[in-house]
Amino acid sequence: MKFKAEKSGSLVDLLQLKTGASSKTKIRNLIKEGRITVNQSVCKIPAAPVAKGDEIAIEDAKKIEISLKGVIFEDKHILAIEKPAGLLSISTAAEKINTLYRQVSDYVKSESYKNKIFIVHRLDREVSGLVLFAKNEKAKMTLQENWTRVDKYYYAWVEGTPPQKEGRLESYLKENTQGNVYESHKGDGYLSITLYKVLFERKGMSLLQIRIETGRKHQIRVQLFAIGCPVVGDERYGAETNPFKRIGLHAFSLKFPHPETGEWMELESKLPKIFEHSI
Repeated sequence: MKFKAEKSGSLVDLLQLKTGASSKTKIRNLIKEGRITVNQSVCKIPAAPVAKGDEIAIEDAKKIEISLKGVIFEDKHILAIEKPAGLLSISTAAEKINTLYRQVSDYVKSESYKNKIFIVHRLDREVSGLVLFAKNEKAKMTLQENWTRVDKYYYAWVEGTPPQKEGRLESYLKENTQGNVYESHKGDGYLSITLYKVLFERKGMSLLQIRIETGRKHQIRVQLFAIGCPVVGDERYGAETNPFKRIGLHAFSLKFPHPETGEWMELESKLPKIFEHSI
């Protein structure tokens, strides 16, 4: 990211003005670690004077963006962030760099290169919503060992309306060699349980609140397709409409015991604005 100073001022003040940061702490850290240049020269002094017209460059703008927008909760042990739709949770053979894990890793390392981050779970690339990270291996292991105690909630816009206003979907899911998931039978797949409640109906679509008791690959998408209500935008599993230009699935809430204190945490993100337009 590069821009020219629109007025004179200190480097940290101009960066805060440009990025809209509510706090200068992260920006000061980026400056002190040599990640900011003024007229192509590294400047490590937050209070350094900058003249109108000087060119300021940020080595990696995503570090600042993630510190401003995506963090829902952060302490010494965990970090919860809202993943946008279309971004991988972790790297694959085809994509190593543009991932949520890489961005969060850069974010925590902006405070100290010694900092590490551990992903606790993941969301499908197409799905937006809360993803939980651990800041140390002990916290990661504790969270994953107790993952069955975590309440995981989603919003889903689906085509049509389920046969009942509230329901429980229970089936066995199996993945084929192409990476697609389908319903199988007991003894030939993994038990998957999804609970849903219809919140709103409009123009041939329904907004559901989902809670999953298990966390299988593509679980919500496959089980809703199986009852004739595919998630909108999910062409992979039978959707015929795509009103949001993305899949209509968002992970909005996580409820879990804190890995260090045991205190019950309840983290939430709002319904995406693009989804709200249909209400």
